[in-house]
Amino acid sequence: MIAKHSHVLPGGGERAFPCLLAWRLTSIIDQIGWGMNVKNRRMAQGLVTGAVLLGFVGATPAYAEGSWSSYITGWTPGSESRRWVDNNTDSVSTSVSFSGCSSDGGTGFRQAGLKVWKDVLGPDDDKGTRTNTCNSVSWGDLASGEYYFELWSVTSGGVLSVNSVTTRY
Repeated sequence: MIAKHSHVLPGGGERAFPCLLAWRLTSIIDQIGWGMNVKNRRMAQGLVTGAVLLGFVGATPAYAEGSWSSYITGWTPGSESRRWVDNNTDSVSTSVSFSGCSSDGGTGFRQAGLKVWKDVLGPDDDKGTRTNTCNSVSWGDLASGEYYFELWSVTSGGVLSVNSVTTRY
């Protein structure tokens, strides 16, 4: 609930403002605006009030609808992540981030092929494969549904471990 505050205008009139900040800013306009005619002063007060309210109403946080973090130990191609539900209430891309990657290959970890699947009745829907080089890869803004990723390949070795996995959707 927004508190309403009253402000006494020059000439004795009273005006209610839905926000203390707007009231304070319009008080400043009253103090410096003695040279303004009443119409211009009221217009300035209305603009300030509207701008303050638009700032409160129009401010929305920019963050993903959801995310989860985990780690990977001893995965081989065909291993699957946990499932997550993307309700598509935002326009954030689905991404999988790796850090601290290692594999059992002689030259160490180079890259992992990750495939995102949409879990559906019947064969799951392939949303594409991305190459993760111990960084972040994205599949764009996916439609609502239940998803998971699969380790499709490992370059240099056949067993993958990752210290930190973060999935955002």
